[in-house]
Amino acid sequence: MKILAKLFGQEEHQIMTSRFVGELISLTTSNLLKSLPSIGVSVLLTKLRILHQAYRLFLKRKTSFFEKSDPLKATTRSPSKGYIDLKSHSHRHVVPDEYLLQSK
Repeated sequence: MKILAKLFGQEEHQIMTSRFVGELISLTTSNLLKSLPSIGVSVLLTKLRILHQAYRLFLKRKTSFFEKSDPLKATTRSPSKGYIDLKSHSHRHVVPDEYLLQSK
């Protein structure tokens, strides 16, 4: 299986190209158990890449930090939590007050 995705911006300027090449396999218990380590590593590396980019933006480029705003009244939230959400809430990050901007 091959998937090619191209992202275009204004005036049809290509911003990004992403390609996925994979092999379809049947979803058996054995195949699932074999794939669990690679899924865990993929999630971990993705989170590390996000944190690395946040570090570069926040500390090196001195980009302002804005807390997440409250959702709109008509917004519904999913009752289920994702893997990263469960791990993220197991500990709290402390950020010095001088780095926080008051959005109110």
